[in-house]
Amino acid sequence: MKAIPEGDGTVLDNTLVVWVNEHQKGNNHDRNEMPYVLAGKAGGAVKTGRWLRVDGEVPHNNLWVGCMHAMGIEEMSFGNPKYCTGALSLA
Repeated sequence: MKAIPEGDGTVLDNTLVVWVNEHQKGNNHDRNEMPYVLAGKAGGAVKTGRWLRVDGEVPHNNLWVGCMHAMGIEEMSFGNPKYCTGALSLA
């Protein structure tokens, strides 16, 4: 993706790829502290080259709201509002 020109950059510059496993630990199916990997800049909406640890009990739906914002969708909730408290900043 990085080698394919697109617009003012590359396909990777204009893409957001999310990788996640549904369990933090496979042996006990723990869902706390799950790692997510984001690749691409989403057209400049995502700051790359960093590792983040989100402290506290932040719902993962906040990540999806942050991804929606990176794509220009201004919704403030994803899925069941009970499990979403707003957007996680990707910038």
